[in-house]
Amino acid sequence: MATKKHSTRLYLGQKVGCKNYLSEKCYEIFRTSKEPTEASHGHKYSNAIGPFRTKLGAEVMLHARGSPTIQTVSDAEKIARASKRENG
Repeated sequence: MATKKHSTRLYLGQKVGCKNYLSEKCYEIFRTSKEPTEASHGHKYSNAIGPFRTKLGAEVMLHARGSPTIQTVSDAEKIARASKRENG
């Protein structure tokens, strides 16, 4: 019988204290087993978006922040799937 893994989800967090919100250095993809809240993750991130189904979806959102065509997690995941199909 297979062992059950602890489920974690991917989020994109904006680092606390980072003033240049356009810089990719201000953001970090992270995994957590619970929804990020101010109490649980506020010491490290000022905000977070997610959860993402795939790391590629989180990476798309990281690189496309502010894009009018990618506004939601779902948008980022759709672009990620299309990119994966195109690139094999």
